[in-house]
Amino acid sequence: MVNNQLSVCISGKSNTEYLSKCVKDALKIGREVIYIDSGSDDQSKDRARELGVSIVDQSSLMSVLKTEWVLFLKSNEKPVIRSGANLSELLAKRDVDA
Repeated sequence: MVNNQLSVCISGKSNTEYLSKCVKDALKIGREVIYIDSGSDDQSKDRARELGVSIVDQSSLMSVLKTEWVLFLKSNEKPVIRSGANLSELLAKRDVDA
């Protein structure tokens, strides 16, 4: 379920191990995926480029965003969409456990 009002920004610095999976999952939920490079000293920018992701540094991020909503991830995180019913169940469980 791609949300056309959501950009997914992956903040990375020298971490390519999970980048491919993170980008793949991000493309399922957002209109665009942007890799924010924080001074990588490996091939993470090249890998992001191979995966079809826009690459920016922190100072140019705002100039490339095309949506009002942005989800920020680290390259080792996985975005997960849960249904409203699932979310309600999780919140109810949290209230019981508290």
